[in-house]
Amino acid sequence: MKKLLVVHLCLFLLLAGIFPALSQASYTANNLDELGAIYDENFGQESGSIEVNGTSIFWFVDSFNNTTVLEVGDQTFENIDIYDREAVILLIARELGIPLTSASSLDEPTSASATTSRLVFTELVVPTVQTTTEKNRQAQQKAQGAVRTFGGSLRTEWVDKAGDENGLVSGFNLGLAYDVENFTFGVMLPYDYFNFDSFTANRIGSILFGQYHLSLTEELEATFTANLNYMFTDFRILGQDDDLNTYGGGLSAGLRFSQELYELGCGVSYQYNQDDVDFEDDSQDLVKVGANVGYRVTPDQVVNLFGTWTYDATDYTYDYGDTDYFEIGTEYRANFSETWALNVGYRKVVDLEDYDSDMVYLGTSWQF
Repeated sequence: MKKLLVVHLCLFLLLAGIFPALSQASYTANNLDELGAIYDENFGQESGSIEVNGTSIFWFVDSFNNTTVLEVGDQTFENIDIYDREAVILLIARELGIPLTSASSLDEPTSASATTSRLVFTELVVPTVQTTTEKNRQAQQKAQGAVRTFGGSLRTEWVDKAGDENGLVSGFNLGLAYDVENFTFGVMLPYDYFNFDSFTANRIGSILFGQYHLSLTEELEATFTANLNYMFTDFRILGQDDDLNTYGGGLSAGLRFSQELYELGCGVSYQYNQDDVDFEDDSQDLVKVGANVGYRVTPDQVVNLFGTWTYDATDYTYDYGDTDYFEIGTEYRANFSETWALNVGYRKVVDLEDYDSDMVYLGTSWQF
């Protein structure tokens, strides 16, 4: 039986090599919808050969031995169910570098849902510790009922994925908040620019939030946060434009213990997001837990160390591999006057098999 399969494969390869013009049609696919149309047109037969985005794809089904072979470029996959439409589309999209459900993909730390989860956690649930000068000035602003800014920063992230799909993510974040007694209401406005090997993208969004502060003792405070968010991504791949909408919300809780020289914070956050793509795995449930410790070197200087763990609780239809990861980092904050502060930080994603990233960010705040 194995010999028969080998003979069939050899005959197919021979025919594909001798008659490439007759056996191999060329297509361009910029997204999953276009890739699905190519699948519907060609994959109804047991064997075939096509070219998508300059990459050769061929498949062969041996019904007698119940075996299959799918080859995408120089990668060979055996025992793939050719008639499982979404599984085949997903596999080919990953090999060709076609964005899945967002710029990069839904299950990566740079996706819209993961970025929203990170911003909510680091800016609202377990923020880095402020200098004494910042903390006192913020207390005055809250007492006056003034609108204040927070979380303003520029960031650059170097991303290294498996294979040749690497790139750079640059962006900024700005937050506005208004305090009423024990409540804080506000909005965060993030922007990111993606420059990857296979695509470029611009992503902008808004995160609306409300937070309740519960003072347990003079040193201990609990916070409860709810948010709604929306992200719009406009990306360009292989010379073609496409866009994506991502929306969702979440609930979070945090705890902070404050002393004159140091502060300890910890929290947990749940975030749900969905993309507007016609694909079965178009939503994500993320749970994030983490902690931060900040030590005040002087009243105008503080050093922070932090770590978070993100657990992907989504019940996916298909196996996306490793989707849980840790983030670790450090931040230095300094006040140069009563109203102006500067912070610089480093954050790294670890514990993912096919993904590695390093982020550097620079932030500033003016407290009027």
